[in-house]
Amino acid sequence: MLSDVLGQAGHICSIEAELLAGSGTRELRERRDAAFREAWGTVSSLTDAFYRQEPSASAVGGELLLEARQLMTELAPSA
Repeated sequence: MLSDVLGQAGHICSIEAELLAGSGTRELRERRDAAFREAWGTVSSLTDAFYRQEPSASAVGGELLLEARQLMTELAPSA
């Protein structure tokens, strides 16, 4: 699932690059926003799975989950 988040983040970055290049169409912004919502949903699923883990696995999983959440925060659409 973490690989899904990273793939979705790459997709968001690709759309954002198009927007920064001046292709700022409403359709692109809508695609970016939809991709962000999908990625955030995946992070939420990871969070749920984290709470069901054995304590011995939670240290590594918790750190990766924190990094994924921070990445999504950085990629959040601002406009």
